[in-house]
Amino acid sequence: QNVDRVCNAMNIELSIGRWIWKSGRVRPDRTIPWNIESINTATENFQWIRDGPEILAVGSGLYEVTLGIFCEKDPSVQVLVNGEPIFISSIGSGTTKSAPARKYQGENVQSSLRPSRGRATLRRCKHSAGNVTGWTMNDFVALPGRARVSVLYDGIANVQGFMSLRKL
Repeated sequence: QNVDRVCNAMNIELSIGRWIWKSGRVRPDRTIPWNIESINTATENFQWIRDGPEILAVGSGLYEVTLGIFCEKDPSVQVLVNGEPIFISSIGSGTTKSAPARKYQGENVQSSLRPSRGRATLRRCKHSAGNVTGWTMNDFVALPGRARVSVLYDGIANVQGFMSLRKL
């Protein structure tokens, strides 16, 4: 019985999916096409189509979202759930044009800056091997059932990135 509890706890903790953006190109609507599924321990919960812009999280609940984009300058990024922005980062000075704020229910999306949560200032340095660091985000969200998670990107071309979802 204790072994069953431990196994159940491990299954819950290991419910993770990670997708890679390798092509460096965005779709016409500026969403990132997820080219590679590098891990998916919960295929019944995380549903993915090669080169598609969305990851479907079937089960509602709390999730950890991690996103990384490897580029020389910070990009403008929006994380969308069911087409609506939940995170907007527009601190990028390297953007080619500003990503349009998505609209839903006829209203512009309002965003607010959050305090830095006591994080130290991080400065990236040029490296002889190229982009060894990148723009990253890690946060927690409460997703509705059948949530379609996608990322809108505006920045320099020919970059790579990843997104991970972990059910808590």
